[in-house]
Amino acid sequence: MTLYSIILSTHIGTALLLIGLVLYADHMGFSWMRGKVSVLPLKKLLRIHHAIYAGLALMIATGLYMFLPLRSFLIYEPAFIIKMSFIGVLIINSLYIGKLTRIASTAPFALLSTGQKRKLLLSGGISAICWISIIVTATQLGV
Repeated sequence: MTLYSIILSTHIGTALLLIGLVLYADHMGFSWMRGKVSVLPLKKLLRIHHAIYAGLALMIATGLYMFLPLRSFLIYEPAFIIKMSFIGVLIINSLYIGKLTRIASTAPFALLSTGQKRKLLLSGGISAICWISIIVTATQLGV
């Protein structure tokens, strides 16, 4: 097994774990939004959020390792540019989600203002669109 195959396996494995974590976090959020639970445990939310940050950092590191030998090709590849754009939006959105996390641990969704609900739903939608788009564009890279 080569170093590259280990890095690629780590990259893909981390992506799968992150997708699982995001789905779990979304499930918790939907339960909260539907009123199944009144508030979410802050410690658990922060642990999940930090694990996602760590996974994103590992994916960036492994992605950079795979990018460097192919950089002269990838910087002109539209699918790569689109994927990196979605990753950038995802990272910015994750910082915003970090600020919104505390809301779900302090009040039931039904009691939030319309503005708070809108911000949470928009941020969740952006996250979902980015994750799906990153996966789709990754399959189009042809490398």
